[in-house]
Amino acid sequence: TATQGTVSSCASVINVNVSVNPLPLMLDLGDELQACVGAPLQLKIGDNTVWPSNYFNSFESTQVEGFNVSATGDVSAFTTTLVSSVGARSLNITHTSSASGYVTLSNSLDLSDFNTPYLTFDHIVALEGGVYSYDYGYVEYSLDGGVTWVVFKPADYVGTAAVAGSTATIGQRFTTRSYTEWSAVFTSADANPTNALWKSERFNFPTNADLSNVKIRFKVTSDGSGHYAGWFIDNLNIKEAPVTTATWSPV
Repeated sequence: TATQGTVSSCASVINVNVSVNPLPLMLDLGDELQACVGAPLQLKIGDNTVWPSNYFNSFESTQVEGFNVSATGDVSAFTTTLVSSVGARSLNITHTSSASGYVTLSNSLDLSDFNTPYLTFDHIVALEGGVYSYDYGYVEYSLDGGVTWVVFKPADYVGTAAVAGSTATIGQRFTTRSYTEWSAVFTSADANPTNALWKSERFNFPTNADLSNVKIRFKVTSDGSGHYAGWFIDNLNIKEAPVTTATWSPV
């Protein structure tokens, strides 16, 4: 309800006080409507929500674009049509025994204009260890273009994956045991994923930091025996909280 402060008069433009966020300070009723003293005027609100995004990759190319692979041992990255959470393809990171490798974003991103940037992605972890974890996946970030790296910590993580040994020192890590749906399926090396197994994750970048030269990378490590189908990643986004513009109008 809007009230017009001038006694015994009508107006087409009025000041309103509504207990919602954001507050509309001025409402233009146009030429055909008026707000009158003693006559309640019912309002409705519409919104235009924008999700600012700096980077998106759904890995639709037949080649891995935008990432480089470096490893100790045999770690590979390729796109596959076996599963996908969006589009027709996803990224598949595989490895052999006793491997440690990185799939690194090629170019730095400037997130300095973002207030609260964060990383989201969908994934399926088919790494050895349905009962005990032997192989792990991590997500790391760099604030200096890849010179130094920091693993995302549990404090940075917004999701429902099991702890799986994650600590502030080790970082947030993912295994086949991160979700019961995964551990129930991936009990041997020949088990393949399905689209029903996708899970979504989010990591927040540090606040009050220089975010003008950001990179991310996915890290896999394995023990000395056995390897499964790998780590499947899709729908990779780096963005910030949505911006909503409210529009008020008479019903």
